[in-house]
Amino acid sequence: MAAGALVGELLARLDDDLGADAGGAGRAVHPAPPLARPLDPIAADYLVLGSRLGTEVLRRELMAQTPPVAIPSYFLACPAPQMWRGHCTLLDSIAPTSEQAEHLIRDVIAGYGVFRAAADAQPD
Repeated sequence: MAAGALVGELLARLDDDLGADAGGAGRAVHPAPPLARPLDPIAADYLVLGSRLGTEVLRRELMAQTPPVAIPSYFLACPAPQMWRGHCTLLDSIAPTSEQAEHLIRDVIAGYGVFRAAADAQPD
């Protein structure tokens, strides 16, 4: 997984943001159930790097708030545009109708299912 180091940084930032010393009041996070099998590293990179693009949109919205709000450190991590461009180049090299493409699509859908399950697992 090319984005492995980035994942470590993002998880550390999330832990800090949710910790009691960061104003998160030690909020408990309820994890999503684990996947039945590991995701293909290319699919995992797609999910991580693509999520950075969405996070950048949310960060800009937070920065525009009036009055200003404290920005959680997760939103201040680099959006990794060079890694995203490199990943897109890799994806462009995979034939869209190939077995590999179908496998990656299945894994990305499963990955989005983890996001959904994690969101559903959180208390209201």
